Amino acid sequence: HSGDKSSPRKKVDLIFGKYELETKIGEGSFGKIYSGMSTQINDIAVNVQTNEHFALKIENKKTNHLLEAESHILLYLKGEEGIPQILSYGYSGEQNVLVMELLGPSLSELLEKNNGTFSLKTVCLLAYQIVYIFLTPIAQSNRIYSL
Repeated sequence: HSGDKSSPRKKVDLIFGKYELETKIGEGSFGKIYSGMSTQINDIAVNVQTNEHFALKIENKKTNHLLEAESHILLYLKGEEGIPQILSYGYSGEQNVLVMELLGPSLSELLEKNNGTFSLKTVCLLAYQIVYIFLTPIAQSNRIYSL
């Protein structure tokens, strides 16, 4: 800590040599979701080489392996409406990292903006989108299996 106030940003470690973590925007039982510098949607991750914004999901690679499965599912659904594009998946130190397109505000952010409640119409629209996004490509590809 040098106390030099002329530098506007602190030195940070970069994920995969180009993604900078700024702020945690979400957390679940498996890991954390980060984003970086944004004035529009909370904070998002920034590729410091191109100034593009992304979401980064991070989990401890010793205790969790869910991001690898998530990356396979997202690749399977690639190109479908509402599915973020995967930009990178791999390991950084002791962490698994999934870098993907940032589509917009999270459901948590939208819920907070709506004072902690969604209308019945919003819940129905969300349910429809979830079913449509995940079942349509599966049904169209004839990959429905009985359990």
